Amino acid sequence: MESITAHGTLESVLGYIREELRARSGRFLDRAERSLAQHWTQVLDLNERAAMQEAGRWLTTNKPAIHARIYRQLIDALNARPATPPDQTSLRVLEAAELAITLARDQMVSKVMSQGRAELAALEARFELLAGDGAYANPKALWPGALADNFIVVLKSLNAPERVQRMLIDSYGDEGIRLLLEFYHGINALLIRSNVGRSLSDPFATSDREIESLRIGDRSVFALARAVRLVLGRLQQRMAGVDLTTWTPGTLRELIERQFAQSRSSLSRAQAQSIDHVESLLLDWLRDDRISGRVREEIRRLTLPILVGRLICGDEFAAPDNPIRVFLRQLAVIGYRDQEFPLSTYDSVRLIVDRIVAEQGGESASFRSAADALNTLSRQEVRRRLSVQAHDRPAKPATEAAEASLAAFVREAHRQ
Repeated sequence: MESITAHGTLESVLGYIREELRARSGRFLDRAERSLAQHWTQVLDLNERAAMQEAGRWLTTNKPAIHARIYRQLIDALNARPATPPDQTSLRVLEAAELAITLARDQMVSKVMSQGRAELAALEARFELLAGDGAYANPKALWPGALADNFIVVLKSLNAPERVQRMLIDSYGDEGIRLLLEFYHGINALLIRSNVGRSLSDPFATSDREIESLRIGDRSVFALARAVRLVLGRLQQRMAGVDLTTWTPGTLRELIERQFAQSRSSLSRAQAQSIDHVESLLLDWLRDDRISGRVREEIRRLTLPILVGRLICGDEFAAPDNPIRVFLRQLAVIGYRDQEFPLSTYDSVRLIVDRIVAEQGGESASFRSAADALNTLSRQEVRRRLSVQAHDRPAKPATEAAEASLAAFVREAHRQ
């Protein structure tokens, strides 16, 4: 495809995105507005009713501004080159409303990625073909996590009441997911009509030999990241059968080499080192009996997404404050909590992990927000345990060991 043709195709795609975004976000906001109007009439508490009415008025007034800013944010994101995320030198404690929005967003992103992974993979591949002809756009800007994050940024920039933010996320639902999947399908259909990547309608339906010949020929770590993402489901199934007690160093590399055995191309030294690095890091936690069994299973589920994330971020992964490593440490802390005092928020932990697994480790910002969410849940569990032990103390005096454990929790909570 010539450069002029590629730029013309990209302009058509951006025009389609503009019109579809206006139409689909309009339908979504209209439905949310109707939902608010229906619900406030059923609320008996006058203060609650007044708050819902105020939220409805805010939404009615700000819909045009929301449309305009969402589109501007998306165009800026499409034009931006992916940047290496800065180190995560500190962790945030999320307010209750922000944590609820984060978890609701994670659930939505997981569903969209699970149902629309083939469309997104094809979209990413087609955008790369356009970029090869000089017409660049960042496909990650269209990922559901990026769209949801930009939407929340827009709401905050307009000083949207927390009630509106939470209500919009909650009301997204299955209809919103369907609209987003149709949005991706429409962009792919337009690119196919423009003769961009006609054979890439479903990358996950290609044969093993086609995947291997296309992706493993390049011996860089980035090529391996792409290859692992394409066959991640099959690799996950094989890893699920590995007994943690018999897992030895090199097992992960052997599984990956076996998956691509027909490609007649061995792993490069850089690829092998990257795999072994991730495996050695995770094995320490997978074998740590102080971490609860169910959290160790979550760590096992994360092995391949973590590998993809490590391959993408390259040498930056070595930094102790890299967001992926910060996230893993927070997950381990949650595992220690769960082993000592079963978590009341385990479903939330699983939601956070589900999103990263669904994204296949391909979205670096997810690790950063996940680490903050886990840190918040960890603190909540510390407070819950202190409260329970304080309540039980008069009826059953604590032993010296229990007192020492409680003191350790207090010191750790203070340090965090």
